[in-house]
Formats: sequence, structure tokens, C-alpha cells
Amino acid sequence: MKRLALTLRGWLWVIGLIVGVFALFLAPWVIRELRPATSESVFQEARAQLGILRHESQFIAAAGELVRGWVDAGDISTATEFVAQLPDSVKPYVQHQFTLALIEEGRLDDALRIAPNLLTTNYNQVYDAPAPTRRDLFVRLASELIDAQRYDDALRVVDWIEQVDGDDTHQLWYFYLAEAAADAGRLDVAEKAMTALRDVYFESSVGAFLLVKGWLNQSRTHKALEWLRNRLKESDSLQAAVDRLSARNVNPSSALLITYYLLEQGQTQQAKEFVNRVTIPPLPIRIRQAVREYLSATSVRSDTVLQAIQELALHEPWLFRQIGYFPQRRVVGATPSSSLNLLKDYCSFSVVRTTLSANRQVYPAILTLLNEGFLNDGATGWVLPRAMLWQDCYDPSLAGWLLNSPDGDRFSFAYGAAAAAQAGRFEDAERLMRKVGGISRDWYDIYRRGYAVGLAKKGEFRAALWEARRIRSDIYRIGSLARIAAEMRRQGL
Repeated sequence: MKRLALTLRGWLWVIGLIVGVFALFLAPWVIRELRPATSESVFQEARAQLGILRHESQFIAAAGELVRGWVDAGDISTATEFVAQLPDSVKPYVQHQFTLALIEEGRLDDALRIAPNLLTTNYNQVYDAPAPTRRDLFVRLASELIDAQRYDDALRVVDWIEQVDGDDTHQLWYFYLAEAAADAGRLDVAEKAMTALRDVYFESSVGAFLLVKGWLNQSRTHKALEWLRNRLKESDSLQAAVDRLSARNVNPSSALLITYYLLEQGQTQQAKEFVNRVTIPPLPIRIRQAVREYLSATSVRSDTVLQAIQELALHEPWLFRQIGYFPQRRVVGATPSSSLNLLKDYCSFSVVRTTLSANRQVYPAILTLLNEGFLNDGATGWVLPRAMLWQDCYDPSLAGWLLNSPDGDRFSFAYGAAAAAQAGRFEDAERLMRKVGGISRDWYDIYRRGYAVGLAKKGEFRAALWEARRIRSDIYRIGSLARIAAEMRRQGL
């Protein structure tokens, strides 16, 4: 009996030792899971996990997610301090994502403060974020500033686009800025933008006409004449044009020529009366009229499509120029079908440019065109669903488009389901996951990231953290924790 007792005591000691070892290793996990969490503790947890990453590309992506979380939470000072302490090898990439996050939150002054740092270093694109290049980022910022009627700041940013641009993007934005500024009566900005254009698009520019009209109405006749003299050549046939045209049927090019002719002839009062007889509708109306004219040559009569193209053209200068200044362009022998295909090509190309700049204002219009079958295949691919996830701007029509798309790839469905779950639209997310069928564990992490944040938005923080901590991808786990922390901060925790 004594021997049995000793044996049992030995086994109990071994069992106790095993339990003690397990408790030693499990205690931190149990404490972490059971203790009340705060936004600050979750941010600290995300930052601690970031600190153990060794691959630079992973660190850049995860650091961008963490910074986005701080911006969402309104903690700009912590984000600024964090970015300032980063090594030079990664700092520009994270500053890029910091700037985009500030734009997303409407903090344009802060974005203008950070963005110039990106001009002093030649870094590659940020692969894991919307608006991956400096040009794309500056385009988004310029668009937001023009929408906010901050034309001086917009001009400054378009100058930045020119510094980093490799094609004609800066010219298109100078052109659009000149139009918008002149339309708003900001002749000083319009003149600077037109000067920066170096006379590209000059003769067809409504902005140039409004600029000259404004000077004449301010009695700055000499200014208007000299400016036109440096850009236009006097024509012997212009008198005939003056006799033939009326103020109701001139285009910007002929209006400028007629105004120039009258001023060269010393007919200042007649020139002033002429420009004031020319009616120029506001910019949105001009675009709507041009879109309607384009659509009239096709079989499309949908106001929904018209409004979507108008919205796209208001934020993409390339389409604005094609539609606003070449509405009369027609192919000889064109049919309604060929005219429609040409317009679809224009819109599809513009959608690619717009999604690259991550302009979330236009996403609903893009989805309308996708659901109406108005865009070519591959116009957005998985870029739009991914952008909606990162930018947290899910639209239910995304699920409709994906579910009805016969050739949607698994990337699109994974990002779309994650974006839906992140917005708390779990039914949409489940439908998309059922449609895609089996996916790899890596892609399931994307969905789980969105699902965890969606739970947080519903106030289910313990469940949200449970999901987030089980994401295998370091980047998505840290990103999920940062977004959950931001949501906790918004809800006062």
C-alpha cells in the first residue's frame, strides 16, 4: 500500500510538472485573450509584432497598415513620430502610405505637409497599396484639392506630378485645373496652369476663353491682347469668320480667334460685348452635354450610364478631354455599334487610370458601368476589389458585379469577400466565398482580415481579436489588429 502511494505521488508530481510547464507557456496567451482590451493595448500588440519582422517588403506593407490604423483613429502625432524614426531604406514607402491615408480621411493639409518628402527620393512603387506610384498619389491629391476648390494648392501638386511624370499626365491635369479654376473665376491660377501647359491644348480650351473674357471684363485689355498675340496668328480669312459666326454657335477655338481679331482691330468694346454674348455652361453641365451628344450616336439611352460617365469624366482629365473637346469626332461610316465600342474603349482606359489613383469617389460610377456591361473585360480586374478593401469603401454593387461575372478570378472574389465582410456585409461575403469555392490558406487570410474588422465594427471586439490573432500572414494580422484598434478608439475604448 505504501509503495502504491509512493507511485501515485510520483505520477502526480510528473503530472503537476507537466501542467506547470504548460501553464508557464499558456499563461501569456490566456492573459492576452481574457484581459479587457483597449485600443492602446491592441495598437501596442500590432507594433510589437511589426518589430519582429525581418523581411523589408513585409515590414513596409505591415508598417503602412499600422500607420493607416493610427490615421483612422485620429492619432496623427503617433503616426508622424513613428514614420520619422524609420530607417531611410523604408521610410519613403511608408510615407507614401501615410500620405494616402491622410487623403482618405480628408486631412488634406496634413497630406500637403508630408507629400513633399516624397520628391526628394526616387523609390519604387508601393506594391501592396492603392495609388502605388508617386504620380498616382499626387493625382489623387490634386483631384481632392480641385474638388475642394483649393486651386492654389492643386497647382502646387500638379507641379509635383510634372516632376515625377513619365508621360502626359501632368499636361492633362494642368489642362483640367485651368478649366476648373477659370470656371470658378480664379483667373490667376488658370493663367499659371495655362502657362505651364506651354500652349498645349490652348486653342480648344474653354479655360483660355474664360481667362480672356475675365481680363476684358476687368478692363485689362492690353493683358488679353498680348496674351493672345503670343499664342495665336492673325488670319486673313478671320473677317469672313466673324461675319459668318454668331455667339451662339462658336466653339472655344473660334471664339478666341474672333476676340483676338477684334482686339487687333482696336475694337475693344465690340470684343467685350462679343465674349459676354458667348454662353459657357458650368463645367459639370458642359460634360453632361458632351456625354449626351456622344451617347446620341449609339443605341444607349440610359440616364444611369450617362451619369456614371459624367462622374468618371469629372475626375479623369483624359476622358474629360476626349468627350468634352472632341464630341464631333466620328469615324466615316460609323454605326451605332462602332460608336458605342469607341466610347467603351475610352471609358475602360479611363477606369484603369482612375483606379490607379485610388479615387474612391468614382468607384460607384465604375461599378455602375461594370454592372451595365459598359466596360471592356479586364478594365479593373482585382485592383478595384483590393482597393475597396484597403480603402474601406465597400459598395454592395461590387458583389452583384462579381457574382454575375463569368470570368472573375479568385483574387477578385477573395478581395471582394474581404471588403464586404469588413463593411459588416457578411451575407454578401458568404455569397462570394461560396461562389469562389476552395481557396488557398493565404487567400483565406485576406478574407479573415476583413471578417475580423467587420466584427469590430459591430462592437464584437473579443471575437474580432480572436479572429485577427489567428491570421497566419504577418501583414494581414498586423493590419487587422490596427484597424480593430482604430475602431475601438472610435467607439471610446
